[in-house]
Amino acid sequence: MTTPLELKIGEPVAVTPAVFLNGAVVAHTRSNESRVQRITLTLTNVVVTVVSGATSIGGTAVARLPDKNFVVLNSEVDLVVTKGGDFVTADDIVFSVGSVTAASEALDGADANILGAQDKDAQASGFSIEASRITSNTASYSPGAIIDSATNDIYLNAACDDDGLAADGTLTFNGTVDIWLAEVGNVTS
Repeated sequence: MTTPLELKIGEPVAVTPAVFLNGAVVAHTRSNESRVQRITLTLTNVVVTVVSGATSIGGTAVARLPDKNFVVLNSEVDLVVTKGGDFVTADDIVFSVGSVTAASEALDGADANILGAQDKDAQASGFSIEASRITSNTASYSPGAIIDSATNDIYLNAACDDDGLAADGTLTFNGTVDIWLAEVGNVTS
């Protein structure tokens, strides 16, 4: 009996079949394409409107991924945020990056599957956010979250968790969002 076929990563493709005692043959081919991708989104004056009401939430799509399936490996943000509209200093802001627009003030589902909810308590008119998916809010962090081809937009999401706003508020984002993804298959939609 021979040993199983040894895959050599990073070397030129050479197919050498392994023959087993029962006569079975295993061969492989390997693509030299990298399936891990880093996406850097540079945001300049991107506005998210947080709509007033019992649940003051908002989101805006900032990018669209190819029609494939991806696993989120990590994400990092380095952003400066400016409050506008009906926001006041005392308002607490929650921010996330997800594959769907904000669904609730908690930002704890697919609306936070790229970067979990970041809570900014009672900030002045502007504040900074520096965060990583790995060190993010553990309640909304799901290791290896899959973004499937049915939900391939990337959204900036925000909420005001102070019993709603009297009128709409705006958050203006400037900075970068880095996302590391691994492509894991073809379309399913």
